[in-house]
Amino acid sequence: MTRLAAMQEADVARAVIARRKADVESFLRQTFAAKLAEAARVSPDSYQLLEALQRFLLAGGKRIRAALVAAGYRCFAPEPADDRLVAAGASVELLHAFLLAHDDVFDRDATRHGQRTLHRFFRDLINDRYPAADAARYGDSLAVLAGDVAAMLAFEVLAGASVAPERLLRATRLLSQVALETGYGEALDVLGELDPQVDEARVMLIHRYKTAKYTIEGPLHLGAILAGAESGQLAALSRFAVPLGIAYQLQDDLLGVFGSEQTTGKPVGADLREGKRTLLTVHGLQGPHAEELATMIGNAELGPAAVTQAQRLLRDGGSLAFSEERSATLLAQAAAALEHLEIPAETRTFLSGLMRLLVHRTE
Repeated sequence: MTRLAAMQEADVARAVIARRKADVESFLRQTFAAKLAEAARVSPDSYQLLEALQRFLLAGGKRIRAALVAAGYRCFAPEPADDRLVAAGASVELLHAFLLAHDDVFDRDATRHGQRTLHRFFRDLINDRYPAADAARYGDSLAVLAGDVAAMLAFEVLAGASVAPERLLRATRLLSQVALETGYGEALDVLGELDPQVDEARVMLIHRYKTAKYTIEGPLHLGAILAGAESGQLAALSRFAVPLGIAYQLQDDLLGVFGSEQTTGKPVGADLREGKRTLLTVHGLQGPHAEELATMIGNAELGPAAVTQAQRLLRDGGSLAFSEERSATLLAQAAAALEHLEIPAETRTFLSGLMRLLVHRTE
């Protein structure tokens, strides 16, 4: 494929995602308007919890998962006239908010999309309202609760989709399985920060379950199931989705170290300070600069100059190139699988363009 053709496919994908984003966010605002009225009848605190979740959910995000739900459906059936795909797309975005709210607590992240994370928002709220309280503890608790509310809303929204009961039941089971398997991946990730023996195989397992399952494979499968896809068709989608999902996470890991706060919305070097075991850092800790990097990775006080030094060591030691090569290999696997999918040309173009957007992004 020529560079121009690849750019055109990426433009198609970008336009499709933008349209889906507008539809899903409109749906989410309507959903929250009704839920906020319910919460207000319970108490002002319930209202504030839900309002904070709404702000967190709508603060940013491209709604790629929602677009993938629609793409999964269009692999096997024409776009329906009703809003079933908008509702299903909203459900995966709510599940995403649930996972992010918890992940920010685990990682102690202060910002997301340039705004305070939920646990930081609630910490500041507790500080203002109850100055003598353990604000960090209660902020974490409220953020976890807000995430739980998002998860419950995800299933409620999906349950309201205009779909035949047997397909809706399969879709609900799928969404539950995605959440369960992402939990497995999250646990592996948390424990990985404590385990000095984490290797490439463990990193890839984490990426498969923590990211690929719910970012790419799960949304595609959800849409496909709503269209009536069978197990063999889902397996074919997985051969495309899983390598793409892992490549997506490898790019995310690179941006966590080499990206800018202006484009990622997160502080530069945050993953280094947290001691995250990524392909980049695992390779670095086995490379020529391992001893020096070991003093930096996991150092919560790592300053800007030290982050710049760590970036240089990871680049000079070949870790950046190694991670980029692995990503390119996975992307090639996904592209080969896409070629073998028996799907409409329009959907193939979208998925091909999406591959380039995800793996070559800067935010």
